[in-house]
Amino acid sequence: MLMNLKQNEQLKILQNRFKEITKFLKKPSLSNTKTDINLYKSPWYLVTGPKNAGKTTLLANSDLRFILQKAIKDPHNIANTTYYEWWATKDAVLVDTPGINIQQTNESSKDSQIAFFKLLKKYCYKKTLNAIIIVISVENIAQDKEQNKQLFFESICNNIEQSIKIFGKKIPFYFVINKCDLIPGFREFFGEQSKDERWQPWGIKLSKQHQKPTKILNLEFNKLLRRINDQLIWRLQHEHHLNKRFLINEFPLEMEQVKQHLLNFTDYIYNHFKQTLSVRGLFFTSAAQKLSPTEKNKEKTSPLAEPFMTRAYFTHDLFEQIFFQERFLDERYYYGYLNSWGKFAFLGLLGAAVIAYFTLYLFDFKQQTINITSVQQVIASYQLLAQTKELKQSSIEYKLKLLDTLQLALKDLNDKHSVINTIIHPSNPTEQLRKRLLTIYTQALQHLLLPEITHELYDILQNPKQTPAEQYGALKTYLMMQDSTRYNPTDIALFMQSIWRMRYSASVQAQLLKHLQALLNKNPPLAQIDQQLVNTARNTLKQARPIDLAYTILQNNVSNNQLLSIDLNASKSAASILTFSTPNSGILSMYTEAKFPSIYPDLIQQSAQEALTGNWIIGITDDSHASTQAINALKQKLAEQYLTNYITAWSDFSNTIKTVNFTDIDQLNIALKILGQPNSPISQLITLIKNNFPPTILNVSNQFQTLVALANNDPSQQASLQNITKMLGDLSDYLSQITSDKKAFELTSYRMRNPDQSDPIEILLASAANYPEPIKTWLNNISMNAWQLMTYQTQAYINQQWQKQIFPQYQSQLADHFPFNPSATKQTLLDDFDGFFAPNGLFDKFFITYLKPFIDTSKIPWTLRNTDGETLQLSGQTLTQLERVYIIQYNYFQRRNEKLLIPMTLQLVNMENNLDNITIALGKQQTTYKNSSAYQPTQLNWPDEMDANTAQVIFTNTDGQQTILQEEGPWAWLKLLNNGNFQKIPNAQQQYQVTFDKDGSAANVVITLDQRTNPFSMNLFKDFSLPDTLE
Repeated sequence: MLMNLKQNEQLKILQNRFKEITKFLKKPSLSNTKTDINLYKSPWYLVTGPKNAGKTTLLANSDLRFILQKAIKDPHNIANTTYYEWWATKDAVLVDTPGINIQQTNESSKDSQIAFFKLLKKYCYKKTLNAIIIVISVENIAQDKEQNKQLFFESICNNIEQSIKIFGKKIPFYFVINKCDLIPGFREFFGEQSKDERWQPWGIKLSKQHQKPTKILNLEFNKLLRRINDQLIWRLQHEHHLNKRFLINEFPLEMEQVKQHLLNFTDYIYNHFKQTLSVRGLFFTSAAQKLSPTEKNKEKTSPLAEPFMTRAYFTHDLFEQIFFQERFLDERYYYGYLNSWGKFAFLGLLGAAVIAYFTLYLFDFKQQTINITSVQQVIASYQLLAQTKELKQSSIEYKLKLLDTLQLALKDLNDKHSVINTIIHPSNPTEQLRKRLLTIYTQALQHLLLPEITHELYDILQNPKQTPAEQYGALKTYLMMQDSTRYNPTDIALFMQSIWRMRYSASVQAQLLKHLQALLNKNPPLAQIDQQLVNTARNTLKQARPIDLAYTILQNNVSNNQLLSIDLNASKSAASILTFSTPNSGILSMYTEAKFPSIYPDLIQQSAQEALTGNWIIGITDDSHASTQAINALKQKLAEQYLTNYITAWSDFSNTIKTVNFTDIDQLNIALKILGQPNSPISQLITLIKNNFPPTILNVSNQFQTLVALANNDPSQQASLQNITKMLGDLSDYLSQITSDKKAFELTSYRMRNPDQSDPIEILLASAANYPEPIKTWLNNISMNAWQLMTYQTQAYINQQWQKQIFPQYQSQLADHFPFNPSATKQTLLDDFDGFFAPNGLFDKFFITYLKPFIDTSKIPWTLRNTDGETLQLSGQTLTQLERVYIIQYNYFQRRNEKLLIPMTLQLVNMENNLDNITIALGKQQTTYKNSSAYQPTQLNWPDEMDANTAQVIFTNTDGQQTILQEEGPWAWLKLLNNGNFQKIPNAQQQYQVTFDKDGSAANVVITLDQRTNPFSMNLFKDFSLPDTLE
């Protein structure tokens, strides 16, 4: 694949970008959990599409929580992406491409696209993509000019072909039709939806089993149109604005036209690829909306005009529930569950048709059209499945899938008037069917969920190694699930959540809780309990230390003692700055100001007494008549333990709140401005702590005394909020100077050269020690993050300069040339050698300007300078090669000349007896030695000023015949010497011996150099190689 110089340069820059991104994604500091989530190992997706299709806007307005993203000031007014950008959540890595890469116009651009795909395959995890998402605009498929439309179709096919060449035919594709707000009536029809409704995906999902995709698309699109028409009357009745009603009424007709355009597009695509393309779905979105010129004018001139609000439609769950689930959409997804159901076939209970229908319906329920027949089939299928033994033995995740299906069907029957659910699931079920389905769902809860819960409780109650808190909570829950007088669904749910939190993922926990609440909705679910199990558990609890049992009872006596947390997502500013280092971070409500007055001292007194005398959970103890003195002593210990745990809980919780590790200086600067505001996240956290620390607790905690003192914001104190605000403001001003990579380099190199110089980063680092946790860690992280980003940006800039100034010259003039490659036919020109290696030459100037501030050259071997924990990211191998440049310079330019000049003295030692004389010629310089005469030393310089391209030894025998030993080229003398076994004479300073020999004519010569080192050693060049990228 041939590329011009500019393309090669762009490709190198892109490759460096890949290396930087993958290095960043692999960094453990990105993890939001102690389990070190490796973002690099997340599924990779390519987001591509034509220019102005809204790819970047779709990502920016998806409401996903991005750990890595493009810095965007206004998510509703985003400029075209002109370079490759990486976006990453905890679930996926998305690569956003410039639109120009899908509208190929020449072979050169196609080559560039193929090169990008190859790099993507090389660097992405497991060298494959999970899916390719092609975003196109409604405008693209609805173009009036047939010629333009044809060109667009061809460009899409070309792009797909290029990706298939690299990633294979099995790569899944999704088509996203964006900018649906351009369809007249779209905004008016969907304008009243809630956020949850707007999050849901809207479109058509396909499986790999579809053999006639165009036909399927036509059928599914017709269903979609019917769902819109079914809801049309309801929307018209609830819309009072006349103009909007007109647009709503026309919306189904507009969608009918879109359908035809879309089918033309898909027909072309499928025919082009002969039905082999793996298309998994086609979805409609509107990432942002813009006012038409008429609407803009109306908004400006009419005081009654409604304010225009732009918002995303059908984006969030499209990523979360469709694209990000693609990792499971392999052969196991479509056929694996059928195989697992297949084991029931031998029972004769389920035919293959029922299995296939129910399985596909079960795992694709949201995409099914609900009607009476389909609900009846779900009921019938479940009733057959309920008779099998294998169902009870299946995993909890599988049982939850079944319960989800039944509950979703029931919800759709109950929510028939909901706008979005009616569009997606149109139905008009009878009340009789609803009651029947409710009964089936209730039975399923009893048969599938209740045994799981009781089994978990049994495991805890039968295990004497469980903590008193776990044993007591399990026993309390078990007793309440049978005793209607003690029945408390809230306490049961809280305890089960505490167990599930340690065993299941967040999504499974949410599913379990949802169905548990349905199970506990009415009466206690257990008809009877195992009294022997209860007695065993009670005996185990009575053997616990009184203080441990008392504290466990206290925890359970606190009403609704649930885990509380801060919803960082409630505030966009906080969510963009703070994150939790561990999942499920929170604090029990018993450690809050709201609960403290009821606990201290009344509940403490009650809990101490129950631990000694008993209660309805542990039964009556042997010490049921414990003395007041014993109760008071235990009460005192319990109170001390409670205060200690109160402080520990808040300390642990606050320490899990971390600042986000920013990947862009602009993002960090925005965060600094937010943190510098009066009601910043720092201020809010301090206020929260202040409000939850009554004086009784505050008096025994120095850490929180200091934190609460910050809330008073006394500027006279060294550690105050006002000082924090000032330091963050100074850091923001400092970083605002970085308007380019060059400016980042200038500031960073200055810090490296002057490590003791005071600047906003150094001031913040030094001042952080004066603040309590977690403020201390926050300030440290912010300052280190700023410094880290500066060094990253600096390295990128140095690399750019390296690839512009150094590497092209090295590659074209030195690499694969003699003497750097001893077997090369080409030789490095001496002028090029001078220009590269000489003092004040190309490399010397580059090193002094760009690298010397970051490398300590005062001792051998060189090392990287470290300032505040940051260095340039250079490998030891790269550092060694840089050092070798100066070793070469030292050997060839000891006089600090800018031109090669090696003076030497030649002294003939002896020659063969059959020789009359020998002549040694170095360019125009030459000396002749007669046999049997006194050999005088001769002064020569290398290279010769007149002729640097020849070096020869002429042997003349006694018959006057000549034998010539000769080398050509600028390095001829070096070749001649090394062919003559040029080596140092032992115990002789600066003297070397060489034997010139050809065809039996030979002479030994001693060469004395005017320097301590040997410039004519090939070892100087052995394995010398400069990297294309400094890393």
